[in-house]
Amino acid sequence: ILILTKLGVASYLANIVYFSMEQIAFIFLAGAPCPNKKIYIFNVMKNFLYLLILVPALSLGQSSKSPANGFVQNQFPSGAVQSEGLVVEGQKEGLWIYFFPDGAVRSEKTYTKGLLNGPEIWFHPNGQIGWQEFYKNGAAHGVFSYFDAAGNLTLKKRYINGVEQPFDSNGMISMH
Repeated sequence: ILILTKLGVASYLANIVYFSMEQIAFIFLAGAPCPNKKIYIFNVMKNFLYLLILVPALSLGQSSKSPANGFVQNQFPSGAVQSEGLVVEGQKEGLWIYFFPDGAVRSEKTYTKGLLNGPEIWFHPNGQIGWQEFYKNGAAHGVFSYFDAAGNLTLKKRYINGVEQPFDSNGMISMH
């Protein structure tokens, strides 16, 4: 019986693609002779399928109780990239980019410890900015600008710590 450790799995899988079916069978069956070739190949395939099912369940270098760290790329069912960014201690960190199914950028968002923190920019499918918002520790904070698909400003709002602030009659930011 072959027992794989967490550290040995990656190197084992990297080398397995270079072996012939008989060599794989030898590895799995530890060289035990098999008088019936059909049973021999069946056992090889059965053990190989077990490997394909069990290996993804092993956590390479991470305990299932520890938070995820590293670059993350999520995909649409088609396989196209849906979003990508960095995760630190299980939370989004830094710039995350989100995509339309055709691969064009849909939005860019900045996170700190999982909270929106900084600019958030959304794009129309034609590439024009749809809106630009700003956040501070997860709360709306700053001037939010909204644009039509041609790039014309259609709406402007201002927030401080998540509370919308009024503009004066001239469209300037009111300080009261």
